[in-house]
Amino acid sequence: MTSRQLAAFFFTPLEPGIYRCSICELPCKQASRTGYTNLMSHLHSAHPTHPEEYAEFQRRNLTSLESFGFVDAVTSDIYDWLRWVVERNLPLCEDENPFTRKLVKMQPTSVVALKTYMKRVATRVGTALAEAMGTSFSIMYDGWTSGIHHLVRFSLCSTLAATFPSV
Repeated sequence: MTSRQLAAFFFTPLEPGIYRCSICELPCKQASRTGYTNLMSHLHSAHPTHPEEYAEFQRRNLTSLESFGFVDAVTSDIYDWLRWVVERNLPLCEDENPFTRKLVKMQPTSVVALKTYMKRVATRVGTALAEAMGTSFSIMYDGWTSGIHHLVRFSLCSTLAATFPSV
């Protein structure tokens, strides 16, 4: 865990340079652009069990980093690779191409990792759509042929919190 993650978890910004400890409610000063030295010193001296508390929170909440409004570099790189491959309609092996790796700023990853994350994204998006659609929805599909390819599109239609004006 990085100092940034610990600071975001254990401290709430009150005003520029002033943070409140979420454990003891004491305000702590931290100059901007100097890292998290003062905040980390407070944690180590006043709350020696903070690593265990953070680890327990991580075990209970799988999306903890998202709730703090930032994402670590690894997650950002995976997102960028997925976006690179999907939006440009590239093969998954594109991330292993030496020329591509020279051109992009993301850390290298593997085809296996991209497939794993694509499956996770599909599962989470599917779950979110199922919750948002509720029980009333319709399915539409359309099919067409282009050359030797036969394509089928499925669409789900739903009304979210529909309100109708009274007449």
